[in-house]
Amino acid sequence: LAFTSDGVMVKDERSTLCADPANMLAGIACCPWDDDDDGVGQCLYDREETTFVEAKDRCLQAGYRLCPVDEAGDLDVYECNYRKWDPLRMYSWTSTPCAVKAQVNALGKVSTVHSTNLRNERFQIDSGILSRVSWDGGRFPTAESSCAADGDAC
Repeated sequence: LAFTSDGVMVKDERSTLCADPANMLAGIACCPWDDDDDGVGQCLYDREETTFVEAKDRCLQAGYRLCPVDEAGDLDVYECNYRKWDPLRMYSWTSTPCAVKAQVNALGKVSTVHSTNLRNERFQIDSGILSRVSWDGGRFPTAESSCAADGDAC
């Protein structure tokens, strides 16, 4: 599992995830300075994926900014073939920071939690989607052993 504390939120029309800004895994949706949810695609070719820095720079060069879309709003981008179409989803970089964390339950099983994700239940605290982990010596963090506690998990 990959975890990042300095992630950046990526978003398709409705869903959000937290991503590592160094990876080329999201498109470029730039917003005018006075509009947060109507993005303008700034791609060199359809469905282009870039790093966060490249997306941010390309928006600034075009006179825009990365969209600061919150989790509740829709991000509409009509250029670059970024609109959601099944079975493929195209995420775009936003300007919103985030983190990916591990939640360890009382039995040592782990779920992945995206700090900015409100619409995708798979990545919320207490999602119930657990993975087995091979802990060194069978020892895993618990609420009693100084990890950040959230109920009976940490």
